[in-house]
Amino acid sequence: MEKILMDFFDRLFGFGKEVFSVKHNGHTLSIVENSTGKIFKYDGIVYSRIHKNSVYTHEYWDFFIPLGAISENPKFVLIGLGGGTIPYLLHKTFDNMKMDVVEVDREMENIANMFVGKLDNTNVIIQNGQDFVSKNKDAYNVIILDAFISDRIPSVFLSNGFIDDAYECLSDSGIFAINCISSMDGTESIETFIKSLSKKFKVYKLDTGFYTANILLLCAKGLNKEDLIFNIKTRMRINKENEFIIKSYENMKLIL
Repeated sequence: MEKILMDFFDRLFGFGKEVFSVKHNGHTLSIVENSTGKIFKYDGIVYSRIHKNSVYTHEYWDFFIPLGAISENPKFVLIGLGGGTIPYLLHKTFDNMKMDVVEVDREMENIANMFVGKLDNTNVIIQNGQDFVSKNKDAYNVIILDAFISDRIPSVFLSNGFIDDAYECLSDSGIFAINCISSMDGTESIETFIKSLSKKFKVYKLDTGFYTANILLLCAKGLNKEDLIFNIKTRMRINKENEFIIKSYENMKLIL
């Protein structure tokens, strides 16, 4: 019981030995190491994690991995680099995976290079995410939005204008995948955000079980659930360690 409680609090708060810390633009960025791996924290909030003995974190980042199987050579863009966990996981899972990452703060690129190491085939673009998406039409198969300031999604990414731009940025069978929290930016509820998304996309909620408190939305432009799952099972190596991720896709629900 004690170990279960320790694992829970470690996942929530990122306990361990601080090996790096810096003040940046009024925020504290730190890296912590413990017996399970490494954690990157932003103002004390866990932003990234990598496990010492597994590719998988057993938290929300893992659930983006199957999107690497959406097509033979998918074009990916991630908005919000954090410590680099998402590109790290995708590169560990898929051979020759290439992706663009749009990050507004260059210091985050320095942190990611320190945290997960220099990632091959990852093109980090220092730019405002909204501007980037608005200028790239029909350019990507997958957009992942995992952009936060502390524990809030910047309001620009919740706007109808950004949703419209994301729709236009995707290919006809593209997917807009979003890491959400229940209170969003503090003023807009997740229900309001989902209603806005549903005007353009079929909006699915991933069944993540007890693995994470995060709410993960998959917004499909044209690809249906059955075809996505077929692609995942065809192109992804499935084993006992990642079965829980595949099951989450099989159980995902269409919200609107």
